[in-house]
Amino acid sequence: MEKAEAIRKLSDILWQIETIYNLSTKSSEFIKWKTSTQTALKYIFGDNSSHIEDFIKIRYLPSIATINTDYTKYYNQGLDKAKAILESFLDEIKEYWKEDSLDNQSKIKDSNFVNENSIFLAYSYRPEDDEFVAGFKSFLEHNGYNVVDGKADRLGSISKAILDKISKAKYAVIIMTKRDKKENGKYTTAAWLLEEKGAALALGKNVAMFVEEGIDENDIGGLQGDSQRFHFTRNNFMSKAMEFIKCI
Repeated sequence: MEKAEAIRKLSDILWQIETIYNLSTKSSEFIKWKTSTQTALKYIFGDNSSHIEDFIKIRYLPSIATINTDYTKYYNQGLDKAKAILESFLDEIKEYWKEDSLDNQSKIKDSNFVNENSIFLAYSYRPEDDEFVAGFKSFLEHNGYNVVDGKADRLGSISKAILDKISKAKYAVIIMTKRDKKENGKYTTAAWLLEEKGAALALGKNVAMFVEEGIDENDIGGLQGDSQRFHFTRNNFMSKAMEFIKCI
């Protein structure tokens, strides 16, 4: 990445902050911005950079909440802090980076390696999901694919380890299962699945989504570009899996 491109990317991320004030951490716009920012920082500063750690530590919710808590206030304060930190990163690039030395600073040695037979599998990791997802993993492995997931790295938010796994995979498969029932009778899904989908799209991966029937489409988010989408029930999941395998 050239110095000018790094400056342009961070400037664009900073501009996007102005468009997501007064929303919430569950909004698709915020999730997309946060995921894209983490991915960009990884490729600008390197996978083990303190810049990523500083960004991940930013809180957008209060540590303790009551019925009177103003969540929007804490959310906006988090964005203000993110803005200040990202501006300091931008100043660092402008002042200290040399035009001809960025390759040594910003490229990750193994980031260009992609296992052509590798699939990153994202799901909610609950016991009720583990059983049928285990069958899907075995099915993929039987068809010659190396399946990796983020179960061991589950920290509640997308991590550098998960970004690295996604970057090395050829495909990303996101299995969205029902979580909490809403007033409209539809269901939510795990928020981090949207983050992992956004990261996969940002990294240019072939993305397929399995969406359990009953999930509110509004909760899936406004991220576009998934190459396939399969709606399923617990009774027909494997038939949908066979449809998917024919597409890759």
